[in-house]
Amino acid sequence: MSDPHPNHPAKPRSGQRHTRFDRRHLVLLLAALACIGGLVLFVAEMDMDLDSGLTPQNPTPQSSSPQNTPAPAKQP
Repeated sequence: MSDPHPNHPAKPRSGQRHTRFDRRHLVLLLAALACIGGLVLFVAEMDMDLDSGLTPQNPTPQSSSPQNTPAPAKQP
């Protein structure tokens, strides 16, 4: 257990710089930010759809056609 980080070599390979934030980390960061942005847009879209569905709309005036009016009750 002499090496505390077995996945990260102590010395860089020939021709490579050893940095803590390399290309792999940058790609993962960009992918994570893209996922978070997509989720934010998705939630905003759902919020807009719910808002438009919950707001009461003006009722359309009903015409007084014979189909819509109830028939008068017959008296005995």
